[in-house]
Amino acid sequence: MRINFKFILFIITIFLVACKKEPGKGGRASIKGVLYSKSIANLNAVPKPELEADVYIIYGDDNTYSDRVRTSGDGSFEFKYLQPGKYKIYAFGLDPAFPNASSLIAFYKEVNVSSAKAIVEVSEFIIYKKVNSGTNRIVGKLISKNAFNASNYNPQGLNDYLPEVNEDVFISYGNDPQFDERVRTSSDGSFEFNQLREGTYRIYAYSKDTTGPFPTGNVAITKTIVVSGENATIDIGNLLVYKVNGGTNRISGRLISRNIYNYGTNFSDSINEAGDDVYIVYGNGFQSYDKVITAPDGTFEFNSLRSGNYRIFAYSLDTASIGSGSDISISRLVNLSGNNTDLKIDPLVIYKNADRGGNSSIRGRIFARHFNVSFTQFQYQGPEPDHDVYIKFGNGTLGYDDRLITDANGNFEFQGLRQGVYSIYALSDTVVIINNGLIKKSKIATITVKNSSVNI
Repeated sequence: MRINFKFILFIITIFLVACKKEPGKGGRASIKGVLYSKSIANLNAVPKPELEADVYIIYGDDNTYSDRVRTSGDGSFEFKYLQPGKYKIYAFGLDPAFPNASSLIAFYKEVNVSSAKAIVEVSEFIIYKKVNSGTNRIVGKLISKNAFNASNYNPQGLNDYLPEVNEDVFISYGNDPQFDERVRTSSDGSFEFNQLREGTYRIYAYSKDTTGPFPTGNVAITKTIVVSGENATIDIGNLLVYKVNGGTNRISGRLISRNIYNYGTNFSDSINEAGDDVYIVYGNGFQSYDKVITAPDGTFEFNSLRSGNYRIFAYSLDTASIGSGSDISISRLVNLSGNNTDLKIDPLVIYKNADRGGNSSIRGRIFARHFNVSFTQFQYQGPEPDHDVYIKFGNGTLGYDDRLITDANGNFEFQGLRQGVYSIYALSDTVVIINNGLIKKSKIATITVKNSSVNI
C-alpha cells in the first residue's frame, strides 16, 4: 500500500489551523486588576480605587470594544474565560493635559495572555476624574478667632469670633495628604463641596499654631467626614481657625521725638518723626508681629485688627543714661473690643540725639592770632584752616559729641541739629610754657538753637 505523505501533511495543517484560537472568550485565562483615579485638580494626589466604573476590553485587533465590566466596591475588575492572545484594556477619564476641559479620553493598557490558564494582573491602571462626580454634598462655615485669645494665652477667653471671608477650604479623599479640591468661603464664611462620591473625606483649613509660647506657623485644622449613600447633605458645623489679623478694627497715632539733652526741661522742641518704625505686638507677648513706617507728619496706623490686647511701641534713647546710646522701648497698651473700632492713641514720645532729625545748624569761623615760639612777638592773624572744632550737646563741658575740621577759609558748620543748648569749642595754644611744652586751652561758646540756624 502506498502512503501519500503530501495528503497527510495537508490534513495536519488544516487541523492545526482549525484548532488555533483567536483572542476572545472560550478559554480558561483571565485578566484582572484595580482601576484607580486621581483628582484632575491635584495630579500629586494619591490614587484612589474607582468604584462602579466601566472597564472595557478589545480582543486582538478589533476596532471597537468586545466586552465590558463594572468595578466593584474596591475598584477591582476581572475579565474571565479568555483565550491566549493580545488584548487592550481601557477606561475613560479626564485629560490631565487639559484639566479645565470636560471631554473624556481613553486610558489604555495592553495585555498579553501567553498561556491557556494564565491570570494576568493589570498594574498602575489610573484615570483622572473630579472628586465631585457623585450626588452628595458637604457644607460648613469657616470662623476664626484672634490667636492670642486662645485659651492657653487668655484663660478668660473672649467672644471675638469672625466669619472667614474669601478663605481657602480644602477637601481630601481618604487619607490622601494632598488636597483633591478647594473652594473659597462666601461673605458669611460658609462653604460647600458638591457632587461627592461615597467615601471618607478630610475637610481642612489653615490656622496659626497656638500650642507654643506664642502663635506661630500654620497648621491644618481638620474634620473627617464619612459620606455614604446618595443625595446626602452633611453639615459639619463650624471649622474654627486662629488668626493674628483679618479683623475690622484700626489703631492710629503719631510718633514725635525730642532732643534727649532737653529731657527734664521745659524746652519745646517736639518734632514729628517721619520715616521711623513703629511696632505692634499682639496679645501679651514680647515678639513683634508687624511694623509700619511713619508718614511725613509722623502719623501711623495698624489696620485689620481683631478684638484683643495689643502693645504699640517705638525705640528711644534711654533718658536714664543720657549719652550712653542705649535704647529702650516706649509703649502703649491698647485693648480693642467689638468690630469696626477706630482707636486713636496719645502720641508716642521718643528721645533722639541732638544731631538726629533736626533742621537747624550752627555755623562759625576760626580766626587765629599767630606769635613766635616763645609767644613774645605777634606775627600775624587770619582764618585758621584745617583746625578741629568740637560740639557738645546740652550744658556739659566735658568731652565732645562731634567734631569738624575747618575749611580753607576757617569756616565750619554743624548741621541737622535739633532745638537745644550746645557748647562749641576749639583748642588754642596758651602763652604759658611748662617743661618746654605748650598747654592747650579751650575757647568755648555756649549756643542756644531754636527754630533757625545760628551764626557764631
